[in-house]
Formats: sequence, structure tokens, C-alpha cells
Amino acid sequence: MFKKPVSLLFLALSLHADMTSFYQHALHTLQYEKSYTLFEQSIKTTQSAVTASKYANFSVDAAYANTHAKLLPTSAGNFNTIDIALKDAIDIFGKNNYKIDALDLDKKTSKAQLNIKKEQLFIVLADLISLFNQTSQELVLYQNLYVEQEAIYKKLKLLGEH
Repeated sequence: MFKKPVSLLFLALSLHADMTSFYQHALHTLQYEKSYTLFEQSIKTTQSAVTASKYANFSVDAAYANTHAKLLPTSAGNFNTIDIALKDAIDIFGKNNYKIDALDLDKKTSKAQLNIKKEQLFIVLADLISLFNQTSQELVLYQNLYVEQEAIYKKLKLLGEH
């Protein structure tokens, strides 16, 4: 897997192409590292949120009702009802640890995909440089062929006039 990029690098350098500067410029332009760093920060933030929510997942519901009964005297005619519901969903047994593990796997997957993209970029750049050099050489050959054909045509034209 590593032999192909090395051989392509050697080929590109032997064809007078500055492969490393093209590669570094392409990496700088595409900003792969910056996007991965931002993704990694978002994963860390999400993991810390999941970890913090294990111990701070409380819910409080409260309801108040005032009922007035007409037949009772005014001092005792009011009924106040207060309902309070406390819900506690603390993750004592670590049920949400799979979320943290899934985020770790996402981070590793993203890093692997980033490395694959870099390898593909390197290979594509090497191919493009070699195709450019091949096309340049073909252009020189076609120009030389055209010059020779033009010279032959002029000679034949002179011979045809005599």
C-alpha cells in the first residue's frame, strides 16, 4: 500500500515535478486537518455532555390548583391543591456508556477517512502531474512532427513547380 505512493512520488520527481509542494498546497487549500480538529472538538464536547448528564438528569414538575366551593364558608371554602413530581434519571449503572463508545468510534472512523482522503489526494496529484508531463511531451512531438511535415510540404511544392 505504501509502495505505490512512493513509486509515484519517485516518478513525479524524476519528471521534474515538485510533488511535495503541490501536495502541501492542496492540503492547505482543502483544510483537512482543520475540519478534523473541529470534528474532534465537537465529539469531545458531546462526550462531556453525555458524561455530565449521567449525574444531572433531574426533572421537576409542579402543579397548583385553587378550588372554591360555594356552599362552604369563605374561610374554609377554598381548597388548595399542590402536586409536585420529582423524577430522577441518574445513570448509576452506566447505561449511556454506549453513546460515549459510539462517539469514540465515530472519531476513529473520521480519522481513518481523513487518512484515506490524503492518500487518494496524493495519488491523484501524482497521476495529474504525470499526465501533464506526458501531454507536454506529446505536444512537443506533435509540434516537431508539424514542423517536419511543413518542411516536406514546402519541398514537394517546390519540386512540383519545376
